[in-house]
Amino acid sequence: MDKVQVFFEGLGLQFTVSPVAFGSVAKYGLIIAIGYTIAVIMGGMRAYKWRMSIDHMLDIAIWGTVAGIIGARLYYVFSMWDYYKDHLGEIFKIWNGGLAIYGGLIAALIAALIVCIVTKLSITNLLDLCAMSFLLAQGIGRWGNFFNQEAFGTNTTTALFRMYSEKTREYLVSVQADLAAKGVNVYPDQPVHPTFLYESTLCIIGFIICRIICNKYRKFRGEIFALYLVWYGAVRFFIEGMRTDSLYIGHTNIRISQVVSIVMVVAGIVWLVLGFIYAKKHPLHQEIRHKKRKGEKIDWRNKAPHEPGFDKDGKWVREGYIDPAYSHKFARAGHPTGEQPPAEEAQEESPVPPAQEQAENSNPTEQEKNTNQTEEAEKKND
Repeated sequence: MDKVQVFFEGLGLQFTVSPVAFGSVAKYGLIIAIGYTIAVIMGGMRAYKWRMSIDHMLDIAIWGTVAGIIGARLYYVFSMWDYYKDHLGEIFKIWNGGLAIYGGLIAALIAALIVCIVTKLSITNLLDLCAMSFLLAQGIGRWGNFFNQEAFGTNTTTALFRMYSEKTREYLVSVQADLAAKGVNVYPDQPVHPTFLYESTLCIIGFIICRIICNKYRKFRGEIFALYLVWYGAVRFFIEGMRTDSLYIGHTNIRISQVVSIVMVVAGIVWLVLGFIYAKKHPLHQEIRHKKRKGEKIDWRNKAPHEPGFDKDGKWVREGYIDPAYSHKFARAGHPTGEQPPAEEAQEESPVPPAQEQAENSNPTEQEKNTNQTEEAEKKND
């Protein structure tokens, strides 16, 4: 096994690491698989809680995974086209490395959105699920870079977590001239920033923040995904500025990932602003329940969209709403999105609104009218 000593001078620690777990199984791939599996399980639990079809979520997981791998490879190949145009046979050799996370995320989202359109799943709810899953998977998966001793930053002699190994030295020697041409000076014999550790830590923190907001403070569907765009975009912009293996736009000094990060942050901020404006007029059911617990006054003039459920007439609706006549009870979401509930169950779960019940009691039926007319006629005859 290709073992290497890794030194963390600031902490006074050293480790012996190997890129191979057992046999021919690489630790990088194993850690990625573990992170992906945990993220899918947690996403599935949230989907079940939101009454989203598990079968459709499995379709999304499968197609998203396939599209993500293809997209990550294509993103990297196009970024390094000057090399691959003369080595076309190596494009398909993904086991040699060369997967770009942004390409994977974009392709996976496109595949997931297509599945949502076909199966009529809530796209914005799915995006919120994906946001938390992405952060968790990225936070775990970055540790694969540690065992490969890759994706590290420039030199530092003051950072607490500064790292040094023979692999970092060998890599910096191989790219020293290229980085100097980009205006980045590196010294192979000095420690480096463990940028994989920075990104992993910040992704886990972002996951915790998004989960708390989703559970207690979510105002509109798509809010968590917008937060993900802002959080991860800012994190990646900062991290990418320190890395020594960045992909550049052509022969410029502009890093592709930093450009994508800026776009993500701007898009996320715009999304959040527009979302909060919309949420003031159409609050989610979580906010309404919170207000009811606190005894605050609720403006029922704007019916609030929430998860799929029964409407006031007992019909299954994809988006659902809260009606003033049902301020004491919220529509129950007990069936997969888009499916019609059994007629008996719909009738049981949809009581007659108080106003309608009172109106029915006050208005006599045709049979009662005929009975009254007959009694009046008999009295006249008498």
